[in-house]
Amino acid sequence: MTTDERLRRLHRATAGLGTDADRARLLVERVRAGVLSPERVRLAAAFGHRVACLAVGGRAPVEDVGALADLDLGPEARARVALAAARVALAAAGKGTDLARVHAGLTEWVRSGGRTPPPSEPRRKVLCVKFGKGVPATYRSCYADGENLARYLARVATEDAEAREDLRRVANGARRWATGEVAALARERGEWTEWWTEAGPAATRAVTDAVRREVVPWALGEADPLARPDR
Repeated sequence: MTTDERLRRLHRATAGLGTDADRARLLVERVRAGVLSPERVRLAAAFGHRVACLAVGGRAPVEDVGALADLDLGPEARARVALAAARVALAAAGKGTDLARVHAGLTEWVRSGGRTPPPSEPRRKVLCVKFGKGVPATYRSCYADGENLARYLARVATEDAEAREDLRRVANGARRWATGEVAALARERGEWTEWWTEAGPAATRAVTDAVRREVVPWALGEADPLARPDR
């Protein structure tokens, strides 16, 4: 039986009441046929997608997007993860910033299949995170390194060995921007430890959930959130 025939049979089996095991076999066949890359299925499994986990072996789902830097994702998947994470910060940074420009450039790079030039690193540091009086001045300065997020984002699609670490830096920067939003409930509290205990985990979940919603459907070939509307 040819690969195409196996794929057609598995598609029919999963079109109705196919089991998760059926769907996992279909994923395996799609990888064998070259329709999906193994890295994409592993990425979905890293987020705890049940069928993907059956296809590649179960694992504990990531709780922090930064942990994906330890996986061999490849430039496109790394860029997509970074774009989804950075969008959390983009909502706060606004239009007209270096982050918005780099985000748009990297999105176009993904859409083109890597044929357009990747975005260039900004020369200026233009972003900052403003925390309330509940955070000591030293921490306000430290956590303002969200201003480097555009620079990290511009580098995640390169083949350089540092690209993995840049993905981790994007995830951390996005988490800090999300922390700034989550912390609105805790800004007036004067104790840093209590503030971070509440805001930190919530920010991590916010970024991880945002990346999961965007990346998993693409990884499994179900939908591409970055596809142009007219296509």
